[in-house]
Amino acid sequence: MLRPLLALSAAMAALPPFATLSHAAVTISFRDNTTVVSSDSNIIIPGYVGTQDVSIDSSAPNRNRGKWIDHLVGSNGFGPCDGLTRFDVSALNGQYSQINKITLRLNLYGGGFVGNPNPAPRIVDVFAVAAANADWVEGSAAGVGGAVNPGEACWAERKLGFGTPWSAATLAASNVAVSSFQQGTLVSFDLDSNLINLTALMNAWSASAQNGGLRLSLDSALSPPASGLTFGSRDNPTGVEGTPELFVEYEAIPAPGAFGLAPVALLAALRRRGR
Repeated sequence: MLRPLLALSAAMAALPPFATLSHAAVTISFRDNTTVVSSDSNIIIPGYVGTQDVSIDSSAPNRNRGKWIDHLVGSNGFGPCDGLTRFDVSALNGQYSQINKITLRLNLYGGGFVGNPNPAPRIVDVFAVAAANADWVEGSAAGVGGAVNPGEACWAERKLGFGTPWSAATLAASNVAVSSFQQGTLVSFDLDSNLINLTALMNAWSASAQNGGLRLSLDSALSPPASGLTFGSRDNPTGVEGTPELFVEYEAIPAPGAFGLAPVALLAALRRRGR
C-alpha cells in the first residue's frame, strides 16, 4: 500500500496549484430586451430588463430625464448634466472568484453631441455611485420640462423630497476621450482597476437587484466649453443597438468536485497498476 501512496504523492506534487490550472475567463453582457447568456452558459436570463438610467440636470435640480430617449452627459447650455446608469447583475452573485474587467458600453444618439460644435474630444469621467446611494429612483420625466415626482433621482437629491443628498462617488475611470460624434458610434468606458477594486465593486452590485451603478460626468476643464454628449438610453426607440450594455469578464468559481475527483481517479489508477 505504501508504494501507491508514495506514487500518488509524487504525482500530486507535479500537478500545478489550483490557482494556475488552465481555464478560460468567463464573459457576460447585460442589455435590456436580450437573452443574457454567460460564455460558459451557467447563467441564462431570457428577456433581461434590468437596466435603469437617468440624466440629472444642475440647471433644473429638482427634475430629471428618467424616461427620455437619450442620456445627456455634459452641458445643455445652462449647466452640467450627469448620467446615471445601473444594471441588475444579481445573477453573478456567488459565480466568480475575481472580476477581471467591467465595461460600460453606450451608443451616441442623435447628433452625438450638444452645445459647442467644436470638434475637439469631449472628456468623460466615470464614478461608482456609493452603495449608500443605491436607493436612487430612475424617474418618469420624459424630457427637459418634465416634472419630477417625489422620490425620484435629480441633481439635488437621489430621492426628491426625502432629504437624501448624494454622497461622494468613487472615481472608476478617468479621461475617457470621445472624439467621434456620429449617431450609433459605440463608446466603451473601461473601469480602471488601478482606481477601484473591481471585485469589491461587483460584490456590492451583485448583492442586490438594485445597486448604486455608475455616474458619468463631463470633465469641463478638458472639454470644449458648454459642450455635451447624448447617448441612447434604455428607452431609446432605435432598438437594442442603441441601448446601454454592461460587459463583465470574470474568473468563475469551479463547480463542486470539479478538481476534487482528480486525486481519487489517480489513486485508483495507481492501485490497478500496482496489482
